Amino acid sequence: MSPLGPSRRALSYAQLLHRRALVVVGACLLVTGLAVGLGSRLSISTDLAALLPRGYPSVEDLHKLLARIGGTASLTVAIESPELKASEAFADALVPAIRAELGSEIANIDYKVDALASFYRKHAAVYLPTAELLAIESELERGITAAKLEASPLPYDLELEGPPPKQPGVAEGPFAEIGRRLDDAQKEFTRYPDGYYASAEGKLLAIFIRPRSSGADSKVVRAFIARVQRVVEQLGPTRFHPALKVSYTGAFQISLHEERAIVRDLFSTAGVCIGLIALAVTLYFRRLRMVALLGATLVCGCAWAFGLAKITVGYLNIQTAFLGSIIAGTGINYGIILLARYLAEQRRGASEVEALALALETTWVATLTAAVTTAISFGTLIVADISSFRHFAIIGGGGILFCWLLSFTLLPALLVVANRFLPRLRQARRTLRWPGVLVELPLRFPRAVVGMAALLTIVSVILLVRFLPTALETDGRNLRNRSSGTSSAAMLYDRVTEIRGRSMTPGFIVTDSIEDARAVCATLNERVEREKDAAPLKGCSSIYSLLPETPGDKLVIARRILDRLDAVPLDSLPEADREKLATLRAQLVLEDVTLADLPEELLRPFKEVSGEVGRLVAVYPPGGRDLWIAENLFAFTDAIRRVELPGGKVVTSSGDAVIFADILRMIRRDAPRTTALALAGVVFFVLLALRAGRATAHVVGALLIGVVWMVGIASYSHLKINFFNFVALPTTFGIAVDYTINVYARFRTVREGDRRQRLRSALAETGGAVFLCAVTTIIGYATLMIADNLALVSFGKLAILGELTCIAAALVLLPATLLLDEKA
Repeated sequence: MSPLGPSRRALSYAQLLHRRALVVVGACLLVTGLAVGLGSRLSISTDLAALLPRGYPSVEDLHKLLARIGGTASLTVAIESPELKASEAFADALVPAIRAELGSEIANIDYKVDALASFYRKHAAVYLPTAELLAIESELERGITAAKLEASPLPYDLELEGPPPKQPGVAEGPFAEIGRRLDDAQKEFTRYPDGYYASAEGKLLAIFIRPRSSGADSKVVRAFIARVQRVVEQLGPTRFHPALKVSYTGAFQISLHEERAIVRDLFSTAGVCIGLIALAVTLYFRRLRMVALLGATLVCGCAWAFGLAKITVGYLNIQTAFLGSIIAGTGINYGIILLARYLAEQRRGASEVEALALALETTWVATLTAAVTTAISFGTLIVADISSFRHFAIIGGGGILFCWLLSFTLLPALLVVANRFLPRLRQARRTLRWPGVLVELPLRFPRAVVGMAALLTIVSVILLVRFLPTALETDGRNLRNRSSGTSSAAMLYDRVTEIRGRSMTPGFIVTDSIEDARAVCATLNERVEREKDAAPLKGCSSIYSLLPETPGDKLVIARRILDRLDAVPLDSLPEADREKLATLRAQLVLEDVTLADLPEELLRPFKEVSGEVGRLVAVYPPGGRDLWIAENLFAFTDAIRRVELPGGKVVTSSGDAVIFADILRMIRRDAPRTTALALAGVVFFVLLALRAGRATAHVVGALLIGVVWMVGIASYSHLKINFFNFVALPTTFGIAVDYTINVYARFRTVREGDRRQRLRSALAETGGAVFLCAVTTIIGYATLMIADNLALVSFGKLAILGELTCIAAALVLLPATLLLDEKA
């Protein structure tokens, strides 16, 4: 290129854009319209299994599990009223109405325990613990003795050496303790008011619905909940009591809340991002026209990216849904550099076409290098095992390249059209310049700058080495939505869980036969018995767990008790004692219980979609161990994902907990691999673009030092790596090289003056534009900080750190090293 004007090729391209500006604009808008049509049909998936690759063992096992049981997620209808009878009447009317409306879409629905209570009362002889039966027998003997004493004229039985010891707390009669023991043994059911799943005070009544759907499809979840709500509205809760209130919780409702939070965050962050970027661009260029031109280019680039997402992926997840802000914040950089150069040439007196040609020619290599390296850093995520990272690579990398392409086609065409219809605004105003004190700092004190940078780098490395052993986020609660624990659905879920009295989300294992199910539970329960409190699970239940233990021994004891009841002098007993003994006689039915005798209410959790019963087992996590903590999660999921039976057969299973555990483990493997690959790709392409090893060393060296500072500050702040924010590590290489390469590229194009003067001119002219690029990218990340999702917030924090440290390295450290190295 001649220092006096653009090359012939650049001038020809500028002239073509000038002549065919409307054609270029029309073609780009047409493609954008198609992309908007595609992107508008994108859905957002919150399914954890979608983050893992298809064919992965835990994903395959999850699909088998869901095919067999239809889903483990639930929807709970919570009824609150000052009067329990009103809640019971509404529940009695609501349950059949829900069954009629949803029919086969429901696996089961529970709201009463009276059938279960009747079953266990009838078969107390075999379900009461052996020790309890023996205690009842002993109490019966004491009661008979006491009854004889009361009927005898003697002060005590002559067969005894003295009066029988008085039982503490027994004042009602000689058989009162038997009644208490029977009540305690059946408190699992007697604690429920009127036999309904209700709180002790009767203010809250719960209806537990288990849909056949897995809950992975948000559209299905929304439709299911909407139909239940419609049934509730048709019944009219206030008809049963003016203050009766119906709410919803359970995995279905909570997942819907999570999705709504994502959508809300999506629109709020996008709005804030657009507003702040527009403000920053306006302050820099000091004209609204540039905001409009850059805004139109960005809208088209983001639309193309999400159109690509629909074609290649088909949906968005929690990571890719927010790529719009990231693409906009980074993709605007290329247009900023181009327009800043165009206005600078206009101020020097170049014509519109010449200014455009010079701007295109002097910026396309640096901006293309920045765009490609950014796309490469996004693209390296495609080698990750986690599917969402590959989606991030495709959509993010494609969006960045689209923004660069549009910046050198649509943006100049729009500029020409704007100048054509608004000629009075052609005069170029001076853009906001990079402050002189910051220009002079690295040029007057280069050795001090390099020395301070070296010191900061050493400190950062030390901090990183110390932080590495605990760098991975192991508390899953720090990856949830902020409102997850405080939302009405979440707080209601805790209250409902207290009513049920056990985990509402156990792990399930599917087996090939009822015998295998029994063997799986025997194996796991033996481990619990062996390891006691150290066991990673609380216990395992199969259909055989519903049968009584050692029924033969218990029946012998029960027969002895019945025989002794015949010897009780009932006529001499108070009415209360006679009732207790009658209850005891009625509950000691001398017959065993088989699988065929089990009621439907007990069999439901073990029933498959096909109607087959008995091949499922439920595994419960240990109490007091939070599965949001990675160590507890790994221990529990490793215990259930693969169970080896005594005969050598292996049974595998999965579930949400297993999926989440696999995601955490994949991060440990993917993070270093993708980060190293991103760095290698950036170095290679920068070397290819600059064609000089020394120049590449300066550009990439400043970038690397900026990244080291970034991880050093993150280590000092204890900002841990998780399945979302680790993406900031590889992508920072590509995004931040934009700053170093543009500073270096402008330095190479300045011809006048010595080395110090050339660096001063490059910083004065390009520093402001490069800093604006960093500001817009930071804005894109900063808007994520207002999101409800904590993983998203952590991503924004880490990425902002990278932007700040890398822009400092580009505008302060790089000029100092270039000044000291006269051969660069």
